[in-house]
Amino acid sequence: MGVPVANLTNLKICPVMLSDTRGLHQVRQALGLEGTAVQVFETYTESHAHTDSGASVSQLPDIVTGDRLVVGSITYEVLWCEAQPPTSSFGATLLIYVIEDKRN
Repeated sequence: MGVPVANLTNLKICPVMLSDTRGLHQVRQALGLEGTAVQVFETYTESHAHTDSGASVSQLPDIVTGDRLVVGSITYEVLWCEAQPPTSSFGATLLIYVIEDKRN
């Protein structure tokens, strides 16, 4: 697992949406938040060309717990990521679970 970075640009992600029950349960369990009311959102991305530390790369983005994801005017904190293997329909994907960062 990499060190959190704040300099990935040109990422292509699906719209951020409220997490389904499965995702919410996994995040709560993984982070020890069972019984805690949290509004968890999710999105995903696939391998694609983007900029990492000034270099153009084509791979799953190196997004880890603690990173910040900025979408428009909203900043999210990454709670948990889960890489999914390629399928017959899609390449490798990275599920990203986030909460809105209220510190901004």
